[in-house]
Amino acid sequence: MKFVDEYRDPDAVRRCAAAIRALVRQPWSIMEVCGGQTHAIVRFGLDELLPSELTLIHGPGCPVCVTPVEMIDRALALAAYELFGLSGYARIDFRIDAAGNPFIIEANANPGIAHDSGLVAAAAEAGIDYDRLIARILMAAGLRTIAEMPSVRRLVAA
Repeated sequence: MKFVDEYRDPDAVRRCAAAIRALVRQPWSIMEVCGGQTHAIVRFGLDELLPSELTLIHGPGCPVCVTPVEMIDRALALAAYELFGLSGYARIDFRIDAAGNPFIIEANANPGIAHDSGLVAAAAEAGIDYDRLIARILMAAGLRTIAEMPSVRRLVAA
């Protein structure tokens, strides 16, 4: 089976281990970051094929496995923001299905900013009070306005 059999070739494994042994001239420490890598290395005895000068350090886990869900949610929202070409402030609403798949249900380019709005509630959840939220919106708009000024564009283009 393609992409499986290639990695189960004992001769290829031996050649790879020999190439690693030829490269290691001093003590090395290598950290694996994925639990799946660590499991495969130990399960199949690959660590026994490596030179004694090479020390494997078991890392904290793969970035996806150890990243807080809130950061992943934020990354999804930022990716959608970029995908839809939004600028300034916006609100991205998404839901996660039972299988853990995210679905964007709305990209609101002009969400309400009343004290009882969803944007204000989301900002509060992120630790941003109303006054700071409004200041950030105004600052982003001001920076965009400055960046669009002909004199600034000429400086950037030069």
